[in-house]
Amino acid sequence: TLIAYVVGQSQEGELLATSEKGQLFDEQIEQWQSLYNQIYSQTSADSQGIFNIVGWNSSYTGEPIPAAQMREWLDDKVKVILAQQPKKVLEIGCGTGLILFQVAPHCQCYWGTDISSVALDDIQRINQEGPQLEQVRLLHSTADNFEGLESERFDTIILNSVVQYFPHIDYLLRVLEGAIKVLTPGGCIFLGDVRNLQLMEAFHADVELYKANPEDAIKDFKQRV
Repeated sequence: TLIAYVVGQSQEGELLATSEKGQLFDEQIEQWQSLYNQIYSQTSADSQGIFNIVGWNSSYTGEPIPAAQMREWLDDKVKVILAQQPKKVLEIGCGTGLILFQVAPHCQCYWGTDISSVALDDIQRINQEGPQLEQVRLLHSTADNFEGLESERFDTIILNSVVQYFPHIDYLLRVLEGAIKVLTPGGCIFLGDVRNLQLMEAFHADVELYKANPEDAIKDFKQRV
């Protein structure tokens, strides 16, 4: 009696699977875009002009991270970047311009890209009302789109608190390969806030433990993790 049999996956099936994955990843990026447009449309009591920290919330409490902590975090990032003496910068995922407004005054040109048109419009408005940094150029674009950027144009490329939102490793590699092509020889690629995959489960467990109630069942806790 025949119980079961195994056949190799056809090439057509592999192509279909790849196509479906690509569609899924595109949908994920669109969801991030919609989410951040919504987030950046909000206002925060601690957000003032070039220091707009809306959307920076604690994973534990869900509440906004205190402004003092955000300023310390920002100062550390800016210090490391400025130590490279950047003159021509590309920031992929510039968000509300936290790093942009601190680094751009030291540069000849500063290009910022983001998937959120709301964030870019806000940067444009704040720049016109305040610093008026003429060297700043903003592009509404996904992280992997380098179309129109001159080869070997930038000496510093910034991806800060961005790569953890990429849909998969191939997307990250595509972004890094594109970045290298527009980077001057000897230039710097700054990757900030990269999460440790080996610690993700421990991190999620710690967050859920913080949120848990004493009467929660262990099986429910494990399921949330």
